[in-house]
Amino acid sequence: STGSSMEDGLLSSGWLVAAPLAAMGTIPFREHSTAQLSNRLVDCMRWTVDQRPLREAASRRARGTPGYRQILALLGVMLVLAMVLSACTGGRIAVEKGWSAPNVVDGFIYVGSRDGRLLKIETSRVLNINTTLQDSRTRTLVLKGLTIGQFGDTEEWRFPPGKDESIGAIYGTPVVTDDLVYIGSLRRLVYALEKVDGFRAWEFQTEGRVFGSPTLYEGTIFIADEDGFIYGIDAETGLAVWPRVKLAGKRIWSQATVVDGVVYIGAMDKRLYALDADTGELRWTFKAEGAIASKPLVVGDLIYVGDFDRKFYAIDRETGLARSVFEGDSWFWNDAIFHNGIIYVGSLGGTLYALEAETLRELRRFPAQGAAASTSPIRSGPVIVDDRVYVATRGGVVHVLDLDLRPADQDHTLGKRILASLVEADGKVYVHDSDQRLHVLEPRSRPTRQSRGAS
Repeated sequence: STGSSMEDGLLSSGWLVAAPLAAMGTIPFREHSTAQLSNRLVDCMRWTVDQRPLREAASRRARGTPGYRQILALLGVMLVLAMVLSACTGGRIAVEKGWSAPNVVDGFIYVGSRDGRLLKIETSRVLNINTTLQDSRTRTLVLKGLTIGQFGDTEEWRFPPGKDESIGAIYGTPVVTDDLVYIGSLRRLVYALEKVDGFRAWEFQTEGRVFGSPTLYEGTIFIADEDGFIYGIDAETGLAVWPRVKLAGKRIWSQATVVDGVVYIGAMDKRLYALDADTGELRWTFKAEGAIASKPLVVGDLIYVGDFDRKFYAIDRETGLARSVFEGDSWFWNDAIFHNGIIYVGSLGGTLYALEAETLRELRRFPAQGAAASTSPIRSGPVIVDDRVYVATRGGVVHVLDLDLRPADQDHTLGKRILASLVEADGKVYVHDSDQRLHVLEPRSRPTRQSRGAS
């Protein structure tokens, strides 16, 4: 199997394929030996028994849909096929290469490439590209094979610099300060690089592979790994601020959010954790219905986060108790955003919801109820630019909606998968697709209404 086919299974949110893959932790992952894959498939079988899709399947046996024994039989076949495929490829399985959202700072784009490198590119590289007559709003830069620093005197760089070097798949977004750039990778390392030239300032060893983005708060980098540990690292020295904290028995793919000295982070063990930023001491734990892989959103005294059981929660920051719960059409795996009292969040069912922030009451959705449903999941986080909501589907289409989630402009059809969150910078929308292409979308200028003078 390939990483792309496994990714298809998870992001399609089909319970027969997606739930086992999520349990194995194969999306995202870099590579596994035959023994490792076998162990994870066994874990997957045990995990599946306790999940909602299987309970629902049992209730539908009378209607001829797959039941418990059929599922275990199918998983057994998957185990055999995985072992055979692994043997045919020398005991290694080809895998996905990550999805990194860009960070645009002071005229430069910082982004993880699909071949495991961190790139610093001048924004002019993209903005000076001529657009086509068919789409005058989109500029595209191909990152694969891009020559860095080809214009002579430039601060562009790539890390690692060697032609065949890599730090492994990069799923996170780089954090950029005045002097340093921070990123984690599947090589079980967190890197701090000199902003000017990309030279390594320090690296920090983690127990497990790192999927989530780093978070910088008051001189400390907070980041978690797939072994369930969270770390507080001094941003200048790369030394631990406090001993690593074991939070979850399962993987952590989420990025931490830090507000008012408290770290909030979700895990695949269906829990949201709150820790003291200074000491790493656990303050409270919230138990969700499904795994949590998205970054918590904090607004006022509430935390918003979705799970892999179709639930989206508003949680009290002080007590860790749920104030409101919304149930969508599928799993929630993108980062929600807040605007004018409304939460915007997408699902793997292909629906973008607008929810009242206080109550999580559904206000609107796209596609509208009763309209033709989208067939492509929404993994990428949306952005709002000039009162326009931009949301991307995995199928490679960026929809432009008004704040009421009605189509406001023509779609941007980019043609390749979009899994990384959209990013707004200087009034433009940056999109990194799965084909190593970086797109910049220019919002269409709106006509201004002229007032009529007195005759």
